[in-house]
Amino acid sequence: MRRPDEVLMKGFVRLRMDHTHHTTTHDCCSTGPAPADRNTPESKTYTCPMHPEVIQDRPGMCPECGMNLVPAKEKKGAMDHAGYDKHAGHSTAMFLRKFWVSLILTVPVVLYADVVEEIFSWSPPDFSGSDYLPLILGSIVFFYGGWVFLAGAWREIRGRLPGMMTLIGIAISAAYLWSVYAVFAGAEALFWELTTLITIMLLGHWLEMRAVRGAQGALKELSKLLPDTAEVIRNGQPATVQLSELREGDVVLARPGAKIPADGQIVDGESDVNESMVTGESKPV
Repeated sequence: MRRPDEVLMKGFVRLRMDHTHHTTTHDCCSTGPAPADRNTPESKTYTCPMHPEVIQDRPGMCPECGMNLVPAKEKKGAMDHAGYDKHAGHSTAMFLRKFWVSLILTVPVVLYADVVEEIFSWSPPDFSGSDYLPLILGSIVFFYGGWVFLAGAWREIRGRLPGMMTLIGIAISAAYLWSVYAVFAGAEALFWELTTLITIMLLGHWLEMRAVRGAQGALKELSKLLPDTAEVIRNGQPATVQLSELREGDVVLARPGAKIPADGQIVDGESDVNESMVTGESKPV
């Protein structure tokens, strides 16, 4: 027999896994029918942790940011966010490592640039082969630090979706090729501009990815507010089921102080429920 302070809710939910919001997607956040399960062995797909809209059928690099694509199964929900963050952290560390290496190599390139000598009236130490120092260090920065942009540009061009990576790739490639020619032709090279651009872009990507990682952490904490189970009425008796087992038309029993596991319409009764996920309040309201 149901107590007067309990609520029966008839749910109108469509359940699917979606790492960008929480473990279930309801009518309030679903833009269409639930997609097919991409985690089956027959249709394994790969996606970008930073740009989830990027989906490919083979491993590679994200055409938007250059990050390595990960299997879509790593994005199943809140329980799998640990591995998801681990991959994102590894990619962030990769950009940070490339930035520091490029920065260290960029400093002597800038010091040996003609513009520095003209502005500060200072000449760097001269030694045998010093004229080729910007070429050597600039080549290392171009291929080590700039490779992620070149690979991203190639994938954008191949996919006929030119974007930021294409612009960066064209810019650094043109600067590098001209500078190599200028070294042997006696013209003015652009190695300090090249290395500085690559270093700044690596720093920008690292800052962007760190910000995205922080947003992912907020979503992860939000997903923890969802209950793991729901109490439904089956054959006239309450039964506890996993959220993934909820179906449209299920009658959910919301007890006092409990969290609402899914969107729905109140069909009978009244109760005090935990709305902290919606209101942000730290206490049940």
